[in-house]
Parts: sequence; structure tokens; C-alpha cells
Amino acid sequence: MKITNYNSYEAQKKAYNLIAKGYEKKMTNTFVGELNNVMNNKVINKLNLDSNKSYKIIDIGCGDGILLRKILKLYPKTQSLGIDASENLIDIAKKKSFGNINFLVGDAMSLKISTKYDIILNVSVLHRLQNPDLFIKNLNKINNEDTTYIITTMNNISPQFLLIKLIIFFSEIIKKPIQDQVAKKGFTKKQIELILRKENYKILEFETIGFFHNFLGLGTNKIILKFIDLIDKILSKIPIINKLGVFMLIKFKKQG
Repeated sequence: MKITNYNSYEAQKKAYNLIAKGYEKKMTNTFVGELNNVMNNKVINKLNLDSNKSYKIIDIGCGDGILLRKILKLYPKTQSLGIDASENLIDIAKKKSFGNINFLVGDAMSLKISTKYDIILNVSVLHRLQNPDLFIKNLNKINNEDTTYIITTMNNISPQFLLIKLIIFFSEIIKKPIQDQVAKKGFTKKQIELILRKENYKILEFETIGFFHNFLGLGTNKIILKFIDLIDKILSKIPIINKLGVFMLIKFKKQG
């Protein structure tokens, strides 16, 4: 059985260039968009920055740049760089840009920059990369001694992830592979810990996010979205269940 390489740079670039035109609509008043909004807000809360200080921030896999724009509104002294494989999404990001944010087209696996960053973000990208270990290793090229890292990636013990795997499996059998932007792999917390430990990183905070959003389709009304958000908040406080969110959020730093 032929397995489509969803996770190659060219495949991801092609897929996200195709969806860029309808990207804003997909991320507005939809379950996917709301989950993305929840995730971005969680990332910002975990940053715990001082609004009077200046920080250098990079978002690797920035999409249309919404996370960096949110951060800049709260922390106007930040200097930010967003990188994404999709030229079309970067074009959208540049049009919406304000303040001290720059955007570049680039491959997450071979970053060609020399600046050292105080904060490195990687939201919903790690599970799409061909070599996650190498990606984490390469972050050493752009960090400093006190860099804070926040990554979100798919949780492979979540019911949503298992459903995605099932859909991909049957799509390959019938030789009608689904869109390239769909992730084929996820991680457990232990797998993430192992990858980070190899590069002497220590996890500071960990949680899972999103329990119902991805089960219920791509669009609905605002009332249902608010209800789903409420259910998610309740589930996130229940032991065992709170480990089953579709995404893991990991905040970490270098040890020593």
C-alpha cells in the first residue's frame, strides 16, 4: 500500500498555499478556528511577559500571523518574526501586519537566520514535520541562554487523533488520500520528554487542549461554540480525561 508523504516540506507548502484563500473564513466562527483561538490564548497566557520589557519572539509555522499580532497588541515592545512554508499565507500575514513584526517564507527544518530569540513558538507544527528530533536540535541555532519555548502538537492518545488515523487509513485503502495538511502522526507526553531530554531541555508546564472541537465539524453558530468551550473547560478539570485533549501544550527551557 502506498503511503502519501503528507509531512514533506513541499507537500505542506502546496497544501497550505491551496487553503490560504479560504483560511480566514475557516478560522472564523468554526470549531477549528475556535480551537485555534483557545490554543493561541493559552500560549499567550503561558508566556507571562512584562509589558514594559522588549522581547525577541519567533513563531515557526506562523500561518497568517494571528498569534504574533495578538502578542504585539499586549506587548507592544516585542520584536517578532513569523516563518511559514506557504507563500500565500505569508502574503496574508504581511497585509495584516503592524508594528515590529516581520514575516518570511521558510522551511522549519532548515532555518536560515542568525538572530537569537528570547521566545520560540511552534504551534500545531511539530507533528507535521518529517524529523521532529532534528527540528528541536536546530533550535539551538537561534536560542540564547534563557530562551523560553512553547510548542503545541497533536496528542496521539486523544480520541480525535485516533479518528484522524482511522480516516487516513481508509483513505489510503481506497486510494483517495485526503488533503496533505492533515497530520499523520502525534506524540505521547513521554515521547516529547525524550526528544527534549536529548537536547537538555526541561518541561516547565504541560497540559492538553481541545476535547470536543475537532469532533463536531468545521462550522457552526456562536452559541454552540460557546457551549462547546464551556464543556471543554469542565472536561479539562477532570482527572484522566484532562489528558485526552487533541493538542498538547509544552513550555520548556534549557537545563543548567
